[in-house]
Amino acid sequence: MLWGCAFFLPDVKGDHPGGGAPAGPLPEPSANDAAYDMILQTYCVISTPSGERFAGRRCTYVDGLPDACEIVFVDRGTVIAAVPTYRRGGDEWSVQAKHATRAVARAIEQHFRHDRVALDRRGILGMRSFPEGPVSAVVVDDEVRLQIDNGATLAVAKLPPGLISRGERYVSIRAPDLYVVSLSAESASNRDRREGYLVFRRSGPGDVRTVNVIGPLHPALGRDLERSPRAW
Repeated sequence: MLWGCAFFLPDVKGDHPGGGAPAGPLPEPSANDAAYDMILQTYCVISTPSGERFAGRRCTYVDGLPDACEIVFVDRGTVIAAVPTYRRGGDEWSVQAKHATRAVARAIEQHFRHDRVALDRRGILGMRSFPEGPVSAVVVDDEVRLQIDNGATLAVAKLPPGLISRGERYVSIRAPDLYVVSLSAESASNRDRREGYLVFRRSGPGDVRTVNVIGPLHPALGRDLERSPRAW
């Protein structure tokens, strides 16, 4: 079984806004390539340039292992579609990912068409830089705070219920005003974690706002799936 976010491949595609970054943005990946990256390794998420429409993978975990996963499509905080991509007990992860890729690619084309950008977590060796300075997201109590390196806070968002820690960050040199943070319910004593996202957008000097909040997949949804992604 292949784990999402488990390892990095040397021939990665997409953005590399960090050390060794190219001079300009690489071509936008096809819907099929983006779908496979989202499903198998969570290498990228998809967004409109405004951040108001978003797609990313979220899973539930039992005993530290993925139990069920889906690619969720969200419009300004409202789920408009969800494509199941994995269910434990069926084929291995890579096989289910292969069969689910076409369905996810179709959904990307349907919900984004050409108004999309893939934000990537690969090759990000430093912090994301807005004109205000390098940016990082920190969890303080029940909030996620987007801060620059001098400690000033650019934006604050409430954690979705059940999520307690920050995971990967996703950026793109094709969408320099967007900063996406993945969230998790994972803790030292909680191996049955879940995942969600926050999407921040900079609309002007010192003006950064939360444009999307994506809560976790409910554990019961994954266990209620009756069909394998092979059928999609």
